[in-house]
Parts: sequence; structure tokens; C-alpha cells
Amino acid sequence: MSVKKLSIRDAVKMAEKAQKAGDLIEAANQYAAILTRFPNHPNAGKRLKKLHKTMTGSASLTQNDVNNLVAILQSGDMRSAERTATRLICIAPKEAVLHNFLGIALSRLSEQERAEKAFRTAIRIRLDYVEAIGNLGTLLCDLGKPDDAEIVLKKALGLNPDIIEANNSLGLALCQLGRHQEALKYLDRAILLNPSYVSAFNSKGLALSELGELNDAIEVYLAGLNIEENNSELLINLGYAYFQSFREKEAIAAIEKAIKTNERTDPEVLLRLAVMYSQIGDRKSAVSKLNLTLEIDPENAEAHRVLSTLTKHQVGDTKIDEMEVLLRKSKNNPISQMHLGFALGKAYEDIGEPAKAFQHWQTGNLNRRSQYSYSLEEDRLLFDKVQTTYTKDHFDTYQGWQNPSTQPIFVVGMMRSGTTLVEQILSSHSQVFGAGELVFIDDFARAHLRTENVFPEDLKSFSRGYLNYRAVEAKSSTRVIDKMPINFLWIGLIKTAFPKAKIINLVREPRDIGLSIFKNYFHTHGNFYAYDLEELAGFYLLYRQLMQFWHQVIPGSIYDICYESIVADLRGESEKLLEYCELDWENQVLNFQNTERVVKTASLSQVREGIYSSSVGGWKAYAKELEPFTAILEQAGYLAK
Repeated sequence: MSVKKLSIRDAVKMAEKAQKAGDLIEAANQYAAILTRFPNHPNAGKRLKKLHKTMTGSASLTQNDVNNLVAILQSGDMRSAERTATRLICIAPKEAVLHNFLGIALSRLSEQERAEKAFRTAIRIRLDYVEAIGNLGTLLCDLGKPDDAEIVLKKALGLNPDIIEANNSLGLALCQLGRHQEALKYLDRAILLNPSYVSAFNSKGLALSELGELNDAIEVYLAGLNIEENNSELLINLGYAYFQSFREKEAIAAIEKAIKTNERTDPEVLLRLAVMYSQIGDRKSAVSKLNLTLEIDPENAEAHRVLSTLTKHQVGDTKIDEMEVLLRKSKNNPISQMHLGFALGKAYEDIGEPAKAFQHWQTGNLNRRSQYSYSLEEDRLLFDKVQTTYTKDHFDTYQGWQNPSTQPIFVVGMMRSGTTLVEQILSSHSQVFGAGELVFIDDFARAHLRTENVFPEDLKSFSRGYLNYRAVEAKSSTRVIDKMPINFLWIGLIKTAFPKAKIINLVREPRDIGLSIFKNYFHTHGNFYAYDLEELAGFYLLYRQLMQFWHQVIPGSIYDICYESIVADLRGESEKLLEYCELDWENQVLNFQNTERVVKTASLSQVREGIYSSSVGGWKAYAKELEPFTAILEQAGYLAK
């Protein structure tokens, strides 16, 4: 909804009120704003001159005045710069440079709305004021308005293509718009114009990371650190890139260094570092970082949720009371409600209060579901299209194009069905590398299925791209696991490209799957069906129907393994699993919980505990609450009534 501008009469009244109250700077700002809209307004002009005489005793702007303002800006005293710029605007309200300098000071003071007005005023006074245009574009980018920023910054660069900051900001705006490849053009230009411009190295690293070119991103971050070795932004983003590349120790070292060299510790960085520690199994360090996060930001709901997943709550735990207070306090904040709902659900589950636990999970799920739109019907159409595409005749069409590699192992199934457990067992073998959940196949398949062009002309380029996408460490392993659960949707693509790949499908009691999904928060997108019990049931039916289809179309290509059977007989099921994967027996697979590898899924706390039988039949304590889910499965014949 547009905001109505003040009438001139009201603006004059506000200026007079500020002047009577002794707020001369605010009065001057009001009169200057009136003159910007109506340059010939007589009363505003006269009163601004009188006000100036009161403030300065002088009626003319000198070069020394401007030089002094520049010196104050360079000193970093932005509040003094704001006051000085405002005073000088009283002297010369039509000097665009003063409004530009005021905008710079205000943006550094995080007064973004006022800064935007100042930059726009400068541009209205001088339509070709390229520096002010560039500054406005940078501000719009910082404000999360990339569409507006792109328009403004391209205008600035059209006037002068050599503005370093504008090239960098345009690159960032394009990254926000998802146009990372295009962004690199402007970021490279910024670095070419100033090879010591560290911000552009950071921006380029971010763009490359989003493109999946992690090794190149790491090189760019390191190049920036050669210029400024303690730059915290570069160190933090380098750490994130290292972690994505399975270089966990280097990742944590980089971020720890950033925290030590930065006077102000960002709680969001601490939170991400805590998650890293938890994913490598260092619970003590993770909890320490989370507690530090909450010392700095006691109302950080996400930190409370992560800490709750790592805590075995006891009756009388004061943390539960703290979170309940925060939940009530944040009733108008859906993000906080979401995180605290999942956190409290876990806490009440721990202390044996299932009714309260489910009530809070519902709060978490309801608020998570409200953040996006999802259509089960769209997924149904997608599943139908997959089945009409991958017919028996389809596989004959691509004979000769397949990749003969025996390296890939795909662990698929519904989320929370035991895929992480199976990956952990297998990756404990000396010849196996667990690469985690890779998005490559899902991204590729969805894009090409939409365009009716399921494969590129050369299928080999796809399979080579997939093999090169994985971590460097994976290339020397006999077997490499991709445990992206949703790859069950793309088994046809996988068997077309890699006919010798091993595919393992996890089977688990559906009500345990439903409960386990509903009580967990998933940070990745694409699991939109997970936060509503009826949608979750509908998606489960699609999964079961599709798996029946794959068994019919490519019989003998999929190894089904039952989660409950693993829990009951770890040794026996592990032997059969290794035999299917053509791997010799190694005893260490039975001690998978001791394997030093990263677990990046919602299973990270459980998988560190080894096999536990309480995960079987847990749905029974929530049978009544799960009725919307179970009724749909019963009607479809997937549950005994």
C-alpha cells in the first residue's frame, strides 16, 4: 500500500514544531525536504536561511566546509558527519554532493530509510550524479531490493562503467536474483578495476559457491585473504565453502579465526559454527557455541531449537520454562514460533509428555507451512509425468550412452526412513565414501523434465558432470554414496545414466515415518509436504506407488531394506547390505556411530547414538494425534485397519 505524502502545510507545521522544540537539525531537514519538492517555496527558503544563521552565523558554503565534511566521513565518525552534512544543507540545500554525503553517513548508521531519501534527493538535484546513483543502488541491494538495485546500478554504470562499488553491488544484486553467472561479469570487472578491492573477492566467492564451483570459490576467498588476512567476512565464507567441500577441520579453523579477529561476535555465525560442530559429532563444542549465542542473543529462537535437539531434557529443566516464555512473547513472529514449537516439542517428548509435545510440534509445523505455497496436485502431476517418461522402451533408447562406473551407490526413500543410518553403516567401510545429500540429480532432472527434454544429446556429459560434482575425497573411493532421499523420484534417470549403480531403498513402518517427519524441522527447501499431516500422507502414497512402478519397469534394480530389520539384526542386515554392494566384510561397520564423518540431516543426534529400539513403534504414543495421516493410508490400503 502506498504511503501518502505530507501536504506542504503539514510539512511546514512539522518543521515549525521541531524548531520550537529546539530540534534545529530536524527543522532544517523538513525545510530542505520542502524545497526539494517545491524549490521556489518562499517561506521554506526564508526560514531555512534564518535557521542557518541561528546555527552557523554564516550564509555561504565554502570549499573548506565540504573538505571538512569529507574528512569527518573518512574518520568514521558518522554521527558527526550526519550533523555536519545537515548543517551545510541548511546553507546550500541544492548542493547534491551534500545530500549524497548525508546518505553515506546515514547508511553507515543503519538509518537506511533516511539514507535512501538523501540519495534520491541528490539525484533529483543532479540527474546525472553517478556517485549518488551508485550509492542508491548499493543501498537498495543491502535492503534486499535487488530488482530496484539492478535498474539503478545499470543506470550508474551506463554513465560510468568504471565505478568499482557499483560493479560489485550489481554483482550482489544479480546474485540475490539467482543470476550468479551473469553476476561474475561485474564482479570480475570490479576486481580488474581495483585488484585490492576485498569486497569484490568476497562477492565473487559467494557467486561461485552458489554455482557449485566450490574449489574456485575457495581460491577466490584465499586470494582476498592474501590482501587482508583477517577479513572476517572472507574467513567466514571461506569456512562455509570448506565445509561444503567436506574439509571440516579447515572450515571450523577459518570461522574460529574470524570470531577471534572480530570485535563483535555475530550470533548467526556462532549458530552456524555450532551446527558444524554438531554435524561432525563434537557435541560439547556445539553446545558451548549455542550457549554463547544465547548469551549474546537470549531470544534467538533458532539457537534454542538446535540446542534442544542436542539436549536430553529432564523434568524440571528451566530451559523449558524459558522457551515457553519466549513462545508467548513471540506470538506475532511466525519464524520464532516455528523454531520454538519444534524445540518445545522435543523437550516435552524427552520428559514423557506426548500431548504437550505434539501440541508444540503442531505450532512449529503450522508456522513452517505458512511460509510457502505447496500443491500436492502439482507433485502428483510430476510423479505421473515421470512414469509416462520412463517406460520400458525408454531404457533401450540410450544403450551405448551410459556411464559404466560402478562407483555410485544411491540410498533413497522417504525422509526419516533410515537413509542416514544406512549411509553411516556403509561409509564406515574403508572402501566407501559418504558424500551426503547431493542436489545435482534432482536439480538436473526437474529442469529437463519441465522442458520436455529429459536428457542432453550426450548423456555422457550428464554422468561426467555428476561424478565431477562430488567431493575430491570421493574420487579415490571404490564406492561413493549419494543419500538424497528424493532421488527415489529419479531412479529411471539414475539407471539410464549409471546402469551399474547400486540403489538401496529404505522401507519403514509408515506411521513411524509420519511421526518422525512431523516432529522435525528441515532447513532445506523442497520438503514442503512435510508440515501438514494430510499432505504428508498424500506424498507418502505417491512414493509407494512410484516404487511399485520402478520394481515393475526395472525389476531387480533396487534393493529394499527394512529399517526395523536393521534395528533387530544389525549384523545380519549389514552383511546382506555389503554383499549387495559387492564389498568385503569389515567389522567396523557395526560401530558406525564412531565413524568420523559429517551428518548434515535431522538424524545427526540419533545416528551418533548407534542402534536404539525406541525408534520402532514410537508412533503408538501419538496414535490419536496421527489420525489425519493414518486414515488416508488405511483408505489406500497401506495400513491394516
